[in-house]
Amino acid sequence: MDWPSSSKAVLAACVSVTAGMVLALSITSGPARAGSWSALAMVTNVKTNPEIYLKARDRSDARFVASGQSPSWTPDGQRLAFVDAGDVFIVNWDGSGLTQLTGSTREEKTPAWSPDGTQIAFSAGGDLYVMDADGLNVRRLTESTDSEAEPSWSPDGKQIAFAAHVAMLEQLFVVNSDGSGRTRLSDGTAPDHDPDWSPDGGLIVFTSLRDGQQEIYTVPAIGGPLVRLTTNPGEDLNPAWSPQGTSIVFVSDRLGTNDLFVMAPDGSGQTRITRYPASETDPEWRPTS
Repeated sequence: MDWPSSSKAVLAACVSVTAGMVLALSITSGPARAGSWSALAMVTNVKTNPEIYLKARDRSDARFVASGQSPSWTPDGQRLAFVDAGDVFIVNWDGSGLTQLTGSTREEKTPAWSPDGTQIAFSAGGDLYVMDADGLNVRRLTESTDSEAEPSWSPDGKQIAFAAHVAMLEQLFVVNSDGSGRTRLSDGTAPDHDPDWSPDGGLIVFTSLRDGQQEIYTVPAIGGPLVRLTTNPGEDLNPAWSPQGTSIVFVSDRLGTNDLFVMAPDGSGQTRITRYPASETDPEWRPTS
């Protein structure tokens, strides 16, 4: 399967590399043209801590952006929100303009930009919060005894899907963007997590352990029957939709290490797209603009 043809379709991902292991790519720095970095953004532990990189489809090297993990693109694909040392930061795609948005003791996780780019949802202390894109006007979205994380906005910005621990199992929920109308999507039979809303708003792709190992499924955003997309002996997880909704990128260790793969929304055409001696996680497509 080909990657999206748009010159601005990019992935963000987290790559974990054992200390002392060398990536099979050349790490570069300095000025670059935005159009030349058109396929993959990654996070790697080359220096024992997670680091975000951009990786072009047609190049063998990668460009360092910032130290951190859990990257999330702005709707225009020009900036990333991410977490480093328990705080939320934003940075331009080329590594400039690094700005810290939070500084509390709550250990913020998994930031996600709203579709209009004006807000960032994140988790802290087991609850979901939303703040303005400049880090101001922080407000609590949920308040419960469940540990909630991994927010994913609906394309219209009216709802947020997330994972919460209920009775020792991670389950999927949807809540209105003002915190009202919490609805459960999971059936409570197995751990479900990693939700990502499809660009057309119809489906949520996620990871589940319901068949004995981590596999990728979809569920209608309004609830309904699940569809299993992966059936491999390895662990498949961290799915994310392409901006056009024509592909899903995910992580799999089916070949021995965590690599990134892409597939069609029905699970067909599963194709490996990275071959680094690394453990890659948290892929995130760069939006088109």
